[in-house]
Amino acid sequence: MTEVLTIERAKSGLLAKLLLILGIVFALYELFFVMGLNFSLYTILRRVGLDIKLLLYAPDIQQSMAFLLGLLMLAAYIVYPATKKAKTDKIPAYDYVLGVTALSSMLYLVVIYPTVVQYGYVEATLPNVLIPLIAIVLLLEASRRSLGIALPTIASVVMFLGITYEGFNIRRFVNHMFYAREGIFAIPLYVMVSYVFAFVFFGSILEKIGIGDYITKFVMSLVGHRWGGPAKTAVVASALMGTVSGSSVANVLTTGTFTIPLMKRAGYPPEVAGSC
Repeated sequence: MTEVLTIERAKSGLLAKLLLILGIVFALYELFFVMGLNFSLYTILRRVGLDIKLLLYAPDIQQSMAFLLGLLMLAAYIVYPATKKAKTDKIPAYDYVLGVTALSSMLYLVVIYPTVVQYGYVEATLPNVLIPLIAIVLLLEASRRSLGIALPTIASVVMFLGITYEGFNIRRFVNHMFYAREGIFAIPLYVMVSYVFAFVFFGSILEKIGIGDYITKFVMSLVGHRWGGPAKTAVVASALMGTVSGSSVANVLTTGTFTIPLMKRAGYPPEVAGSC
């Protein structure tokens, strides 16, 4: 019998409304301030006499990653309970507090980031050290709730080794993990914010209007008659994507969103589909 790693609260009532609001905010921010539609909309509105300066706001990618990660952490705390035995019909007050605290810690980086860029570092004041530590702990807990204990355990061990390493103090640890692009805001999150959302968003649109099934049938008509056709499609698509991105994470999160479901529909076991 397969062990259930996580459980979810019933997505109805207040939780459904909260997730809808978070999803809309996430999608609009991605479309306007990551994919750049805000500049196109500003140009169109200016031609009709509306000069909305807010649309010219162009946040740094790390600010965008922090804000969007904060939204995801908030969603994780209201969707996933702390334990498997917890009630799934309501959200306790402490999960609201943890979720809002997680979002606030990421918003702190959004606000302070111009100073980080200007000076290349942040002063080791109490807020500049304590808030990142809180954010890291809350991120580990959100990961535990949504993904299971394995990933946060490995990450915690690695971070502990880093903190206790001679010459690597808490200030360097915080700067590396929170303020720089080498810890939380490294390639995986960058790929998700910059590329994966576009694939998933427009892929969902295509799926809703029926083009997703059409594409699947079209690809299968080209290679489906061959032995292992869907697997060959996955391998070739991954190879081509790898020549562009140079990142295995980007490869999995982009082409994998199409090729993995394709292989599963063709009858391949999930572990085989994921490995390709």
